[in-house]
Amino acid sequence: MKRIAILATALCIALTACSNTSSSTPSTSAASTTSGQIPTTTALVTTTTVPVTTTATATTTTAPPEMRYTAAGTYEVGTTSFTLKNGAVVDVWFPATAGSGSKKATYDMRSFLPKSEATKVPDSDAKLFIESAFSDATPLSDGSKFPLVLFSHGFAGFRDQSTFLTTHLASWGFVVMSPQHKSRDLSAVLQPPASPQQADTADLLEILDTASTAPELKAVMPLVDATKVAAVGHSAGGGASARIAKDPRIATYVALAAGAAATDDAGVSLTKPALFVAGSADVIAKLDGVQKAYDTYGGPKKLVVIDGVTHLGFMDVCTLGTDKGSTLDIAVKNGVVIPAVITRLFADGCDAKYTPATDAWPIINQVVTAHLKSVFGDANAAASLSTKLDGAFGSIKVTYSEKS
Repeated sequence: MKRIAILATALCIALTACSNTSSSTPSTSAASTTSGQIPTTTALVTTTTVPVTTTATATTTTAPPEMRYTAAGTYEVGTTSFTLKNGAVVDVWFPATAGSGSKKATYDMRSFLPKSEATKVPDSDAKLFIESAFSDATPLSDGSKFPLVLFSHGFAGFRDQSTFLTTHLASWGFVVMSPQHKSRDLSAVLQPPASPQQADTADLLEILDTASTAPELKAVMPLVDATKVAAVGHSAGGGASARIAKDPRIATYVALAAGAAATDDAGVSLTKPALFVAGSADVIAKLDGVQKAYDTYGGPKKLVVIDGVTHLGFMDVCTLGTDKGSTLDIAVKNGVVIPAVITRLFADGCDAKYTPATDAWPIINQVVTAHLKSVFGDANAAASLSTKLDGAFGSIKVTYSEKS
């Protein structure tokens, strides 16, 4: 777990580095990633981390609009995976039949490391991250149709890096698909040489083109409303989401902790609604850069700034290894080879002086879910995004801006 957590943070750091500009990602992208699906039923780890994404004050029936989507939705969440032609694994979260799941889905950070690094981490130091989803749940089969969300991880990230959000969206009635970007994932960054080609948009487009025929998704695809598709990305993934928004099938995109790459310099259409979410303490995708991207974008747009949140606050990783310092501390102690850029980037990512990631998650869940539901026609969702967000989450200041 130590090693795994460490690497996770390293990857977060690297991914944060790429999120600042659109030009930094390609130059550091690499070739391959460790393959294999999420080890949802393994028991190699002696300890676990359980992300909590609900709040005692927020329910689906009584919460005020500005907190309506902080708690999990009404659907049980299932998860599965399939593989793209280039060998990249895509993890999928979907609304499931109530009571059909019994095995909580998990992921082991070692599965996202180069084999040479993964073997350095003993089972005793490894830790499975428990998702708010079931690996054996049955897809809903009542004829319901749900929007599709494509999630793009950051530079040095991995497909399960933000399961607090991907599982949350599925609980509110979305099918979420997140590919492993082999051109710039954690394994690629930790095991150079880097590849000059960034294929993240190709990964996302291949999902749109081929998911309907994937044998593994035979029971899931009937849930997908192909006329309602959104792209959501973190850091460098925010840039990928902006670029893929040029495709006419994409209705909207969400850029989480992404800078200039998340605006129209990526060639995105200026007519589609966009949501920008930033952390005021982010030193990778700095607030002034996100603000500039927001100001530059010409389409309908919203900006949410969460006080004290860092680049890593948009990922699961800050909850890993906290009992032993941090994931970075664990990695260094166990001899994991971490590039200097990752070490520098992670220096202040999960420090206790910042807003804890677990406190930021309900806010992120609220604004992303509300935005997507509003775009896809939920009349009640629009009221869930307003200046009332500030004051709804205790001492955490939340700034909201909107322009049509």
